[in-house]
Amino acid sequence: MSDMRIRRAAAADLPALTRLWQTAFGDPPELIGAFYHRFPPETAAWVVEAGGNVATAAHLLDGRLHTAGGAVLPCAYVYAVSTDTAQQGHGYASALMQRFAADADASGCVLYTLPAEASLYAWYRSVMGTTQTARGERLHITREPDMQRLPDVQRVSAQEYAALREQVLHGSAHVELSAALLAFQADLCDMCGGALVRIADGCAVVERDNERLVIKELLGADTLPAVQALLTAFGAPDAQLCVQRPDGAQTLAAYRPFSCADPDVLWGLYLD
Repeated sequence: MSDMRIRRAAAADLPALTRLWQTAFGDPPELIGAFYHRFPPETAAWVVEAGGNVATAAHLLDGRLHTAGGAVLPCAYVYAVSTDTAQQGHGYASALMQRFAADADASGCVLYTLPAEASLYAWYRSVMGTTQTARGERLHITREPDMQRLPDVQRVSAQEYAALREQVLHGSAHVELSAALLAFQADLCDMCGGALVRIADGCAVVERDNERLVIKELLGADTLPAVQALLTAFGAPDAQLCVQRPDGAQTLAAYRPFSCADPDVLWGLYLD
Protein backbone atom coordinates (compact mmCIF):
# COMPACT_ATOMS: atom_id res chain seq x y z
CA MET A 1 0.00 0.00 0.00
CA SER A 2 3.03 2.27 -0.17
CA ASP A 3 1.84 3.91 -3.42
CA MET A 4 -1.75 4.32 -2.18
CA ARG A 5 -3.23 7.82 -2.21
CA ILE A 6 -6.66 8.84 -0.89
CA ARG A 7 -8.14 11.91 -2.51
CA ARG A 8 -11.34 13.63 -3.52
CA ALA A 9 -12.48 12.55 -6.95
CA ALA A 10 -12.20 14.90 -9.91
CA ALA A 11 -14.36 15.33 -13.00
CA ALA A 12 -11.68 13.50 -15.01
CA ASP A 13 -12.29 10.37 -12.88
CA LEU A 14 -15.82 9.92 -14.22
CA PRO A 15 -14.97 7.16 -16.77
CA ALA A 16 -13.03 5.19 -14.15
CA LEU A 17 -15.78 5.64 -11.57
CA THR A 18 -18.41 4.53 -14.05
CA ARG A 19 -16.49 1.38 -14.99
CA LEU A 20 -15.85 0.54 -11.35
CA TRP A 21 -19.51 1.02 -10.39
CA GLN A 22 -20.81 -1.05 -13.28
CA THR A 23 -18.40 -3.90 -12.56
CA ALA A 24 -19.13 -3.91 -8.83
CA PHE A 25 -22.91 -3.52 -8.87
CA GLY A 26 -24.03 -4.41 -12.40
CA ASP A 27 -26.25 -1.36 -12.71
CA PRO A 28 -27.29 -0.09 -16.15
CA PRO A 29 -25.44 2.92 -17.61
CA GLU A 30 -28.52 5.16 -17.37
CA LEU A 31 -28.71 4.66 -13.58
CA ILE A 32 -25.01 5.39 -13.12
CA GLY A 33 -25.28 8.41 -15.38
CA ALA A 34 -28.26 9.70 -13.40
CA PHE A 35 -26.32 9.36 -10.14
CA TYR A 36 -23.29 11.28 -11.37
CA HIS A 37 -25.57 13.90 -12.93
CA ARG A 38 -27.01 14.55 -9.45
CA PHE A 39 -23.73 13.94 -7.62
CA PRO A 40 -20.80 14.99 -9.83
CA PRO A 41 -17.58 13.17 -8.83
CA GLU A 42 -15.93 16.28 -7.44
CA THR A 43 -18.84 16.90 -5.03
CA ALA A 44 -19.52 13.43 -3.60
CA ALA A 45 -16.91 10.82 -4.58
CA TRP A 46 -13.66 9.85 -2.96
CA VAL A 47 -11.12 7.47 -4.46
CA VAL A 48 -8.11 5.42 -3.52
CA GLU A 49 -5.48 5.70 -6.21
CA ALA A 50 -2.90 2.93 -6.51
CA GLY A 51 -0.23 2.80 -9.17
CA GLY A 52 -1.75 5.89 -10.75
CA ASN A 53 -5.16 4.22 -11.24
CA VAL A 54 -8.45 4.41 -9.35
CA ALA A 55 -8.65 1.22 -7.29
CA THR A 56 -11.49 2.01 -4.86
CA ALA A 57 -14.33 4.51 -4.79
CA ALA A 58 -16.99 5.54 -2.30
CA HIS A 59 -19.43 8.40 -1.96
CA LEU A 60 -20.56 10.69 0.85
CA LEU A 61 -24.10 12.02 0.32
CA ASP A 62 -24.60 14.97 2.65
CA GLY A 63 -27.70 15.50 4.75
CA ARG A 64 -28.78 16.92 8.10
CA LEU A 65 -29.50 14.88 11.23
CA HIS A 66 -32.31 16.16 13.45
CA THR A 67 -31.98 14.71 16.96
CA ALA A 68 -34.82 14.12 19.43
CA GLY A 69 -33.48 17.02 21.50
CA GLY A 70 -33.87 19.47 18.65
CA ALA A 71 -30.23 19.71 17.59
CA VAL A 72 -29.28 19.63 13.92
CA LEU A 73 -26.00 17.95 12.99
CA PRO A 74 -24.25 17.45 9.65
CA CYS A 75 -24.41 13.86 8.45
CA ALA A 76 -23.42 11.87 5.39
CA TYR A 77 -24.68 8.63 3.85
CA VAL A 78 -21.76 6.36 2.93
CA TYR A 79 -22.85 4.94 -0.41
CA ALA A 80 -21.64 2.67 -3.23
CA VAL A 81 -18.28 1.50 -1.88
CA SER A 82 -16.45 -0.57 -4.48
CA THR A 83 -12.98 -1.86 -5.32
CA ASP A 84 -11.57 -3.01 -8.64
CA THR A 85 -11.60 -6.81 -8.59
CA ALA A 86 -7.92 -6.89 -9.55
CA GLN A 87 -7.07 -4.65 -6.58
CA GLN A 88 -9.03 -6.40 -3.85
CA GLY A 89 -7.29 -7.71 -0.75
CA HIS A 90 -4.98 -4.73 -0.27
CA GLY A 91 -7.12 -2.93 2.31
CA TYR A 92 -7.93 0.05 0.09
CA ALA A 93 -11.63 0.22 0.99
CA SER A 94 -10.82 -0.18 4.68
CA ALA A 95 -8.32 2.65 4.49
CA LEU A 96 -10.90 4.88 2.81
CA MET A 97 -13.53 4.15 5.48
CA GLN A 98 -11.00 4.91 8.21
CA ARG A 99 -10.29 8.23 6.51
CA PHE A 100 -14.02 8.96 6.37
CA ALA A 101 -14.33 8.22 10.09
CA ALA A 102 -11.35 10.40 11.06
CA ASP A 103 -12.54 13.33 8.93
CA ALA A 104 -16.09 13.03 10.25
CA ASP A 105 -14.95 13.00 13.87
CA ALA A 106 -12.82 16.07 13.27
CA SER A 107 -15.70 18.00 11.69
CA GLY A 108 -18.53 16.78 13.94
CA CYS A 109 -20.30 14.92 11.13
CA VAL A 110 -22.33 11.77 11.76
CA LEU A 111 -21.74 9.01 9.22
CA TYR A 112 -24.42 6.46 8.45
CA THR A 113 -24.83 3.65 5.97
CA LEU A 114 -27.74 1.49 4.80
CA PRO A 115 -26.09 -1.69 3.47
CA ALA A 116 -28.11 -4.00 1.29
CA GLU A 117 -26.47 -7.11 2.78
CA ALA A 118 -26.51 -7.98 6.48
CA SER A 119 -22.94 -9.30 6.30
CA LEU A 120 -21.63 -5.81 5.58
CA TYR A 121 -22.51 -4.51 9.05
CA ALA A 122 -19.62 -6.38 10.64
CA TRP A 123 -17.25 -4.95 8.04
CA TYR A 124 -18.42 -1.38 8.61
CA ARG A 125 -18.07 -1.87 12.35
CA SER A 126 -14.50 -3.13 11.98
CA VAL A 127 -13.27 -0.47 9.55
CA MET A 128 -15.35 2.56 10.51
CA GLY A 129 -16.53 1.95 14.05
CA THR A 130 -20.22 1.99 13.17
CA THR A 131 -22.88 0.73 15.55
CA GLN A 132 -25.99 -1.04 14.37
CA THR A 133 -28.92 1.13 15.29
CA ALA A 134 -32.04 0.70 13.19
CA ARG A 135 -33.99 -2.49 12.78
CA GLY A 136 -36.99 -3.19 10.64
CA GLU A 137 -38.74 -5.47 8.22
CA ARG A 138 -39.50 -5.80 4.55
CA LEU A 139 -43.14 -6.85 4.57
CA HIS A 140 -45.01 -8.59 1.75
CA ILE A 141 -48.56 -7.32 1.26
CA THR A 142 -51.01 -8.53 -1.40
CA ARG A 143 -53.71 -6.47 -3.05
CA GLU A 144 -57.23 -6.69 -1.64
CA PRO A 145 -59.50 -5.47 -4.46
CA ASP A 146 -62.62 -5.09 -2.28
CA MET A 147 -61.25 -2.46 0.11
CA GLN A 148 -63.31 0.72 0.15
CA ARG A 149 -62.55 4.40 0.82
CA LEU A 150 -58.88 4.27 -0.02
CA PRO A 151 -56.84 7.46 0.34
CA ASP A 152 -55.96 9.50 -2.74
CA VAL A 153 -52.54 9.06 -4.34
CA GLN A 154 -50.97 12.07 -6.07
CA ARG A 155 -47.59 12.17 -7.79
CA VAL A 156 -45.34 14.97 -6.58
CA SER A 157 -41.97 16.45 -7.50
CA ALA A 158 -38.81 15.88 -5.51
CA GLN A 159 -39.12 19.39 -4.08
CA GLU A 160 -42.72 18.78 -3.01
CA TYR A 161 -41.77 15.44 -1.52
CA ALA A 162 -39.00 17.05 0.53
CA ALA A 163 -41.48 19.52 2.03
CA LEU A 164 -44.03 16.78 2.78
CA ARG A 165 -41.40 14.57 4.36
CA GLU A 166 -40.14 17.29 6.67
CA GLN A 167 -43.69 18.19 7.63
CA VAL A 168 -44.45 14.59 8.62
CA LEU A 169 -41.16 14.12 10.49
CA HIS A 170 -41.05 17.50 12.22
CA GLY A 171 -40.09 17.12 15.88
CA SER A 172 -38.78 13.56 15.50
CA ALA A 173 -35.24 12.24 15.20
CA HIS A 174 -34.54 11.79 11.50
CA VAL A 175 -32.23 12.44 8.58
CA GLU A 176 -33.27 15.32 6.35
CA LEU A 177 -32.34 14.25 2.84
CA SER A 178 -30.59 16.55 0.41
CA ALA A 179 -32.26 17.90 -2.72
CA ALA A 180 -29.76 15.95 -4.83
CA LEU A 181 -30.57 12.65 -3.11
CA LEU A 182 -34.30 13.10 -3.56
CA ALA A 183 -33.80 14.15 -7.18
CA PHE A 184 -31.80 10.96 -7.80
CA GLN A 185 -34.52 8.91 -6.11
CA ALA A 186 -37.04 10.57 -8.43
CA ASP A 187 -34.84 9.50 -11.34
CA LEU A 188 -34.89 5.91 -10.06
CA CYS A 189 -38.67 6.03 -9.78
CA ASP A 190 -38.98 7.31 -13.35
CA MET A 191 -36.75 4.52 -14.66
CA CYS A 192 -38.96 1.77 -13.27
CA GLY A 193 -42.48 3.17 -13.44
CA GLY A 194 -42.69 4.35 -9.85
CA ALA A 195 -43.10 7.78 -8.31
CA LEU A 196 -42.76 10.03 -5.31
CA VAL A 197 -46.31 10.50 -4.03
CA ARG A 198 -48.50 12.30 -1.56
CA ILE A 199 -50.94 9.92 0.12
CA ALA A 200 -53.52 11.11 2.66
CA ASP A 201 -51.55 13.25 5.13
CA GLY A 202 -48.30 11.47 4.34
CA CYS A 203 -45.94 10.57 1.54
CA ALA A 204 -44.33 7.53 -0.05
CA VAL A 205 -41.52 6.49 -2.40
CA VAL A 206 -42.60 3.79 -4.82
CA GLU A 207 -40.61 1.78 -7.34
CA ARG A 208 -41.61 -1.20 -9.47
CA ASP A 209 -39.74 -4.48 -9.66
CA ASN A 210 -41.49 -6.15 -12.60
CA GLU A 211 -45.07 -6.58 -11.36
CA ARG A 212 -44.25 -6.05 -7.68
CA LEU A 213 -44.50 -2.64 -6.07
CA VAL A 214 -41.54 -1.74 -3.86
CA ILE A 215 -42.49 0.87 -1.26
CA LYS A 216 -39.16 2.17 -0.02
CA GLU A 217 -40.64 4.71 2.36
CA LEU A 218 -44.14 5.32 3.71
CA LEU A 219 -44.59 8.14 6.21
CA GLY A 220 -47.55 9.78 7.92
CA ALA A 221 -50.31 7.50 6.59
CA ASP A 222 -52.08 4.42 7.97
CA THR A 223 -50.16 1.47 6.58
CA LEU A 224 -52.84 -0.93 5.38
CA PRO A 225 -55.12 1.51 3.51
CA ALA A 226 -52.10 3.41 2.17
CA VAL A 227 -50.49 0.28 0.74
CA GLN A 228 -53.78 -0.84 -0.79
CA ALA A 229 -54.22 2.61 -2.32
CA LEU A 230 -50.73 2.43 -3.80
CA LEU A 231 -51.33 -1.06 -5.19
CA THR A 232 -54.54 0.18 -6.81
CA ALA A 233 -52.98 3.35 -8.18
CA PHE A 234 -50.05 1.49 -9.75
CA GLY A 235 -52.03 -1.58 -10.81
CA ALA A 236 -49.79 -4.01 -8.94
CA PRO A 237 -50.80 -7.35 -7.38
CA ASP A 238 -48.50 -7.16 -4.37
CA ALA A 239 -46.01 -4.94 -2.61
CA GLN A 240 -42.84 -5.06 -0.56
CA LEU A 241 -42.88 -2.42 2.17
CA CYS A 242 -39.77 -1.37 4.07
CA VAL A 243 -40.58 -0.34 7.66
CA GLN A 244 -38.29 0.66 10.51
CA ARG A 245 -39.21 -0.50 13.99
CA PRO A 246 -37.23 -1.47 17.12
CA ASP A 247 -38.38 -5.10 17.15
CA GLY A 248 -37.68 -5.71 13.47
CA ALA A 249 -35.78 -8.82 12.45
CA GLN A 250 -33.55 -7.10 9.89
CA THR A 251 -30.74 -4.61 10.32
CA LEU A 252 -31.41 -1.44 8.36
CA ALA A 253 -28.77 1.13 9.28
CA ALA A 254 -25.55 1.75 11.14
CA TYR A 255 -23.94 5.01 12.21
CA ARG A 256 -20.88 6.60 13.79
CA PRO A 257 -20.36 7.95 16.39
CA PHE A 258 -22.97 6.36 18.63
CA SER A 259 -23.05 9.24 21.11
CA CYS A 260 -24.23 11.76 18.52
CA ALA A 261 -27.59 10.23 17.73
CA ASP A 262 -30.56 8.39 19.16
CA PRO A 263 -31.23 4.68 18.59
CA ASP A 264 -34.66 5.46 17.12
CA VAL A 265 -33.49 7.87 14.42
CA LEU A 266 -35.32 7.40 11.13
CA TRP A 267 -32.32 7.01 8.84
CA GLY A 268 -34.59 7.06 5.89
CA LEU A 269 -34.47 6.32 2.26
CA TYR A 270 -32.16 3.57 1.06
CA LEU A 271 -31.02 3.85 -2.56
CA ASP A 272 -30.21 0.18 -3.26
